[in-house]
Amino acid sequence: MGLILIGVLTAGGFLGVIVSIVSGSTGVWLATRSAKLRKYVWPGFTVVYFLFLCLLIAGISFYPFDTVEPGSDYDMAMKNFFFKGLFYCASIGLASLPAGVFSMMMPKVKAHIP
Repeated sequence: MGLILIGVLTAGGFLGVIVSIVSGSTGVWLATRSAKLRKYVWPGFTVVYFLFLCLLIAGISFYPFDTVEPGSDYDMAMKNFFFKGLFYCASIGLASLPAGVFSMMMPKVKAHIP
């Protein structure tokens, strides 16, 4: 049964990596696009990214998953492992979406008129 639980955790992690790649590349794309027209994009992106990453990981850690009794309730254990793998792996990329949106709110570069 332990191998099945490891497989479910891996499946959730794999799906989380896919979500993380899509959302992470979107957030970085937004920041890269904003960096051409705005100041302080990457320092702001970094601060907001780590703030949201800490909030997401803390939220996942303290989320009250169903308790599982040893020797039974393998369906709840599989659900818990799947969602923990999914959320922990997806949180890395999901944190870049608000950071990318925040980078679009940074002040614009003033046009230099000679």
